[in-house]
Amino acid sequence: EQGDPAAQYAVGKAYLDGQLGQPDPVAATPYLQKAATSGHPKASRELGQMYASGRGVSKDTQVALRHLEAAAAKNDPVALRKLGQMYDSGDGVPVELPRSIAYFRRAATLGDAPSQMQLGLDYSTARGVKRDNVEAVMWYSLALPKLEGKDRETALMARQLVSAQMTPDQINEAAYR
Repeated sequence: EQGDPAAQYAVGKAYLDGQLGQPDPVAATPYLQKAATSGHPKASRELGQMYASGRGVSKDTQVALRHLEAAAAKNDPVALRKLGQMYDSGDGVPVELPRSIAYFRRAATLGDAPSQMQLGLDYSTARGVKRDNVEAVMWYSLALPKLEGKDRETALMARQLVSAQMTPDQINEAAYR
């Protein structure tokens, strides 16, 4: 309790995930807050998600954004993705597609498969960006090795549908981008 942010995060996460019995986000909150105050990005991300959803705390979009942005500033890909989702859907914030795309791109370049999938979708449907099938296939292809089950099937099908509209040269370009 006295100052190790990693330990504070670990205890908070254990309460949050139910590793110490039933999930207890209320008990998790003070540990996560201490760790976040010390600059622990995963603690900031967890708090951001909790405040965004109202899990164990009063729902507060501004507090959620503050925590998520702190984690994003330290390149936490999940926080970046959550911010992208919020600005994509207008979840407590105005819809801002360029901002959403920027967050997804940062997370995707850090290897976040769901963000890579989202960029594939955005480029294949021209949502917030100019339609670019080569870019879409590239993002789907980067996501595929990290996905399993239904998510993998979805990405594979999406990539195949977009690839069917491309020339062989475009498909090669997507593979080497």
